[in-house]
Amino acid sequence: MRSPASSTMVYDSDRGRLQAVVEMGELWRYRYLIRNLVARDLKVRYKRSVLGFVWVMLNPLLTTIVLSVVFSFLFGAAQPDYPAFVLGGLLVWNVFAQGTVAAMSNLVGNSGTLRRLYIPPSVFVVSAVGSALVNLLFTIAPFYLVAFALHAPLSLTWLYVPVPCVQATLFTLGFGLIVSSMMVFFNDTYEIYLVLLTAYNYLTPVFYPIAILPPFMQSWENYNPMYLFISTAQKAVVGSTIRVGGKLVTLAPSIPALHVQVIAWGMALLALLIGWLLFTRLEGRFAYHF
Repeated sequence: MRSPASSTMVYDSDRGRLQAVVEMGELWRYRYLIRNLVARDLKVRYKRSVLGFVWVMLNPLLTTIVLSVVFSFLFGAAQPDYPAFVLGGLLVWNVFAQGTVAAMSNLVGNSGTLRRLYIPPSVFVVSAVGSALVNLLFTIAPFYLVAFALHAPLSLTWLYVPVPCVQATLFTLGFGLIVSSMMVFFNDTYEIYLVLLTAYNYLTPVFYPIAILPPFMQSWENYNPMYLFISTAQKAVVGSTIRVGGKLVTLAPSIPALHVQVIAWGMALLALLIGWLLFTRLEGRFAYHF
């Protein structure tokens, strides 16, 4: 908030309970800044690149090729259309990994700006996740093309892919608000988070089918938000495999059951709510720790 007698920014640590609602209005007021920050991030990232924005699509495709070459002999028999399966997992996982890491960097990296000017701190978190979302949108088309090239059965279920992408984005925003808040108060958060993010990546069936896991681990994955988002995107296009009587059975592309969709939306919105309430409650103290 600003002091009525001057243009100096005054941080009030004793904010009212409606700050979470007020901050939403502030985000809407600064929507053009968010858009410009997203555009700037993409331009700076690929400014000196010969291929430019093509790297947005090429990067996950090259990663898919590498993973397919390395792991196809292990998982290819357990998962038809394995390259498309991997790419589907990567496009959802990357929005989470890129968005949360960038959220921490953006908030702390713009601490000088926040000390001098009044800008809602959440702007920098939202813009970071927005950049990750743009990258995701550029990757959906190659995902469909790879699946089509591998003769994956065309189905109306392909149209469901944007739904888990939206769910993953909301979850990423909520989690990004949490970890970026922690980053302000604890400088070691960034390094610790990178280690935990790597562990989370390997514990989540992104590039391997869940059917290869023991039954007790498969049941744990039902409580893994990122697995729910990733698996529904993959199943909508390339189907899935399940183990029946010791044999792997391939299932046709499908959309998740209603209760699975409810759980996925619930996890995404709950993470967003917790992140938003925590962030808006703590942001009044950020200036004292930058």
